[in-house]
Amino acid sequence: MGAGDIEFVDAAGSPVREVASDNGTVKLSWTTSEDDVSVIVEQSSSADFSLAVERYRGKDTGSVLTGLPEGGHYFRIAAEGTADWSPPLLATVTFFDRDSLKLLLSLGGLVVLATIGTIIGGHVMTIGRPVSDTTTTGKSIP
Repeated sequence: MGAGDIEFVDAAGSPVREVASDNGTVKLSWTTSEDDVSVIVEQSSSADFSLAVERYRGKDTGSVLTGLPEGGHYFRIAAEGTADWSPPLLATVTFFDRDSLKLLLSLGGLVVLATIGTIIGGHVMTIGRPVSDTTTTGKSIP
């Protein structure tokens, strides 16, 4: 069985070379030209698979991988007992858009600065004023 006989596919059964994830979970599906074929799925951080890790071995036609860190992850598949690998599938994991993250962090920083400014301004305005206890007695404390 050759690499052309096993390939990654999408939900509609069409060949796929790239998928995206926003939560670190990737669902891999594949087809084989024969039934009851045991396959090996490998994962690597590089397209040359120099540091490949086996992620699945068995006769299923799909696997769900979770806990992937942000970045690019390459997958390939072959029938067990062969070294005839499929073309790589690139899974790109992006948890949060960088531009949105920068905007939200900037807005959060402005809120923190405004809060600190309000606290300091309130403190400066009350320096030298007598403390009043109008909440319990209604009278100012001399």
